[in-house]
Amino acid sequence: MSATTRSETIGFTIQAKITFSGLSDLSGDKIHMLRANFHGPWAIQADIPKAPLADEQTGLGLFIFAPPGSAKQGIGRGDGIKVTLSVESLKGEKQASFSFRWNVKTSLMGKGRSRTIDWNQFWHKNADHRRDDGFCVIVNITSVTSIRPMVREPSVLCTISELTKGNNVYDTQFLLFSQPRLHGHALGAQDPRPVYASAAFLRSQCEYFNTSKSYLPS
Repeated sequence: MSATTRSETIGFTIQAKITFSGLSDLSGDKIHMLRANFHGPWAIQADIPKAPLADEQTGLGLFIFAPPGSAKQGIGRGDGIKVTLSVESLKGEKQASFSFRWNVKTSLMGKGRSRTIDWNQFWHKNADHRRDDGFCVIVNITSVTSIRPMVREPSVLCTISELTKGNNVYDTQFLLFSQPRLHGHALGAQDPRPVYASAAFLRSQCEYFNTSKSYLPS
């Protein structure tokens, strides 16, 4: 008995809302990396920066980590995945949102952005957010599938087949002139550049090339 296996990319969508709370208990003299799991082994990491020494901007970092073994499982294969991260206050006020494409197969590390929002402005300068004692991140992950071109025209398929075999299918050329040239008082053309084509293909695409006026090779 024999078996035939086939590998294909499965489309999927993951949506999650992660709440980071209890932030008032964190010391302000060092960076805190808070990590949470969602949808099984997927993970998100929030990098809370140190408290600013002056009135400078400080960035909140957000990074997504794919499950272990994602590359072998084919997650993100081909066109990869699209990740959208949105930061909200606990009252649902949207602060920022960003998206990126991710080829999980070639990137086993987390991916995201080190400066999602100005943490100094969001946290240290906003008493309401500090009283809420946290923030939310809305995660949206979708697989990306491009529409593959389908070729059904026999003449096109024949041309492609001959090209893949290394055969020369170009028996026609059109000469295009790049720019005008002034010859004394007459205006002419110069620097002709050939554009190659297949006579059989041209005849299948336009009726004009089937007439005697086209001068295509037979």
